[in-house]
This record gives sequence, C-alpha cells and structure tokens, in this order.
Amino acid sequence: MNQNNISEWLNKETTHDLLKSLYSETSLAHQKDRIQSLTQRFTSHFPHHHEFELFSASGRIELIGNHTDHQGGHVLACAINLDTLACATINHDHKIRLYSLGYDPIIVDWYDLSFRKEEINTTLGLLKGLAYYFSEHALITGVDIVMESDIQAGSGLSSSASFECLILSIFNTFFKQNSPLSSLKIAQIGQRAENHFFGKPSGLMDQLTIANGGICVMDFSHNEPTLKKLTNDQLFDEFGLCIVHTGGSHDDLTHAYAQIVSDNFELSSHFKVSKLSMISQEDFLNELPLLYTKFPSRILLRGFHFFKENQRVLNCVQAIEHKNTADFLKHIIDSSHSSFEYLDNVNHPTSSKQGLAIGLTLAHHVLEGVGAYRLHGGGFAGTILCICPHDKINSLKKTMELVFGSQAFTVLKVRNQGVMHLK
Repeated sequence: MNQNNISEWLNKETTHDLLKSLYSETSLAHQKDRIQSLTQRFTSHFPHHHEFELFSASGRIELIGNHTDHQGGHVLACAINLDTLACATINHDHKIRLYSLGYDPIIVDWYDLSFRKEEINTTLGLLKGLAYYFSEHALITGVDIVMESDIQAGSGLSSSASFECLILSIFNTFFKQNSPLSSLKIAQIGQRAENHFFGKPSGLMDQLTIANGGICVMDFSHNEPTLKKLTNDQLFDEFGLCIVHTGGSHDDLTHAYAQIVSDNFELSSHFKVSKLSMISQEDFLNELPLLYTKFPSRILLRGFHFFKENQRVLNCVQAIEHKNTADFLKHIIDSSHSSFEYLDNVNHPTSSKQGLAIGLTLAHHVLEGVGAYRLHGGGFAGTILCICPHDKINSLKKTMELVFGSQAFTVLKVRNQGVMHLK
C-alpha cells in the first residue's frame, strides 16, 4: 500500500466493514481520518519509502481474575475497541526507527540490544527487549514505524501490552513470513520484554488477550497456558462496558504490584511449590493456624483472595455460557469486595486521594441492584469497570464526571480481533 491508494482502500465497503468491526459504526469517519493522518505522518517522516503496511493492536479489559494469572490461576478478559495503530515498512540498515505521536523519536540499533539499567521503565528499553527476544527467532534487518494510540498510558487498559503485541506483529509479518510465531509465542515474548527490559513484573494475561482478541478465558496453571474464546457474548448486548478513570498513575506503583507477587510467592513457598494454584483451598485452610503465626495477615488475606477469585472466574464463564445475568453480576461485585477486603489493592499506598475507593462507592450508589462494578487492572490507582444497563449509562456518566472530570468516562465494546495486520 502507498499514499496514492490509501484513500481508495479506505473508501471500500470491505474496509468499512472491517473498521466497524474493530471500532464502532458511529466512529467510522473518525477512524478513516485517523488512518489517513497516520499514513501522512509516515510519508513525512520517511519520504524515501514508497510502500507501507498497517497494523492494529487492541487494548483489553480484565472482566474478572484480579492478580490470578501470575499464580497459575484463571482469568476472564476481552479485547476492546481502543487500539494502538501503526504504519510500518521494512528497511535494511538494521535499525528500528519509531515515531510515536506526542513522543520523541526512538532509534534502536539491532547490533546493540544489550540491557541497560537506566532504560528500565522507558519505551526505549521495552522496544529493545522486544527486538532482543524476537531476534532469538529471526534476523531483524530493520523497520521504520510511525504509530499512535487512543489507549491512555496508565489507564489500566494495557497500553504497554498493546504496544508490545503491535511491534511483535510487525516483526512477525516482515521477518517470519514463512513460519510466523504463534499468538502464544508473541504474548510470551512481550511478557519477557516487559518483565526484564521494562522492569514490570506483569503476568501473561494482557499480552495473551490482545494477541488473540475476543472474550478469552485463560488457564495459567500449566507451563503453557491454555485459552478458550467464548462465543456466547450476548450478555454484553444488555450492558455497556464502562471504564472510569479515577485519577492517579501506575508509574510509581511497580513496588506495590511486585509486593503482591512476592507475598503470594512467600505463601506458596511455605507449601514448597512455586504458585498458589498448586495447592488447594482446603490445604490452605488446614494450615492456617500455623500460617497465622508465621506470616503477616496481609499475606494470608491475599491468599484468601486468590482461591476465591480463581473460582469466581469459572463461575462467571458458566454464567456467560448459560446467559445467567444475575449470577454474572453477583460474581463481578464479589470480586470488587475481595479487592477491597482481601487483596488490598484498592487504596493507594502513599496518596491521600483514593480515587478507586470513591469510584467504586459511586458505582454502588448508581448501579445497586441493576449492574455491577469492580476494580480494574493492577489496582492502587487508575480505573474501575462498571457493567451498566444501557438506560443507566447517562446517569452513571454524569455522576462519575462530576467527581473525576469530563474525560473520565469511557464506554467500550468487545473487539473480536486482537492484534491485526490490517493491510
């Protein structure tokens, strides 16, 4: 594709159908303008390239399964109609050049992919990590990329995993054409880069959801996680999937997330296993008198959360498959209470502004008896998820925006495709 025929492609009926499936019918004109603008920026930055290709990687919602993935548990998540969009083409000078809207350009030399401590928590470090681990599978001769995203960084919608899957899809398309990496391998490379080069101890749920798209139930109890896509998603036709941005950022919370992982590891180590999924709730309860003398109560409460939350995921899957709306909403609300009372990742550890707690309280006020709400993502700051009947969305939006601002409320839909090579 080139700048001369992008308009022709954008005006095809098949392209309209594709964009409507990825985003929404009402945003078609906006998405066409967005792609047109992206390709124009690509041509401006790289005028010597006459051909380019388009890629999209979704964000994701964690429907239920808070901090269960890294303990070998189950998670229910879905891809959403916000994405990171890229225009890219291959080069042959072994450099990765990245221009991202609103950020300084980044250049990575394939011959220097070494880890540097000062690059932790930077896009440069993450991009190098992706190139480093992908290079175990194929030679990267070089690629030029222009991208932009409508997934707000720090929003809990996995902007980093979207970026990772997008970059790896570009690498996969250009450098592994004959034997492309699987969606699982792409997710695993993204996680490794985020863990080691970016310095965030994330699980695999974000990347795996975005690599596959749709509504995914994932089981992390084995070395190779398994994923099943749910096809009966009519339940979500009755409700809006609403994300409320309650303020704060995840940028200073890496230690808090890491402590959840280390607390669970301490508990599992007592049983001489590596993950909580390798012991039963019954074993945990039988050992509780000794555990209470050995560990801080915080660790034990987080153990309680894992066992209950892990089962709630399976209960939610069953409710979706059987179209049991009441049960589904109950399990979502129970997850919210568990994050408050057991996992202890609602309140920010150092701030006097507890946006998540206030947001959940407001959601309860508006949705009691008709919808559901829960903490979304890693916690401590960021977003909550509300499952809201369509006739209540305006009321919920008004309530939330009065407190958190005019840009705080977003209504999303499930996207059946995760990361895509568009054209």
